[in-house]
Amino acid sequence: AAHKYQVLRLQRWCEQQLSTRIKIEIAISLYEFARVYEAAKLEMACLKCMKANLVEVLNRHEYAALPSDCLVQFQMYCAGVDLPLRAATTAESSRKRQRNG
Repeated sequence: AAHKYQVLRLQRWCEQQLSTRIKIEIAISLYEFARVYEAAKLEMACLKCMKANLVEVLNRHEYAALPSDCLVQFQMYCAGVDLPLRAATTAESSRKRQRNG
């Protein structure tokens, strides 16, 4: 609802709450969720959790079902490549459009 109705404060609060409660059982699906809803901090928290539990992540069926762009980003994150998060870049683009539009 926070995303749908663009209630940024609620959206950021939810993102923060979810970021502190990540478990490996939900990290992969939460990572996809974070990318869809442009939640950059949550996305990074999921990536950290997934990297810390790499062996378990690689053995989960959710990992195999990730879209290719998510797989590439995760693999690059694990390799130490510092890439801007999709959620952060999308949110920045959206803010620029609102200011200019």
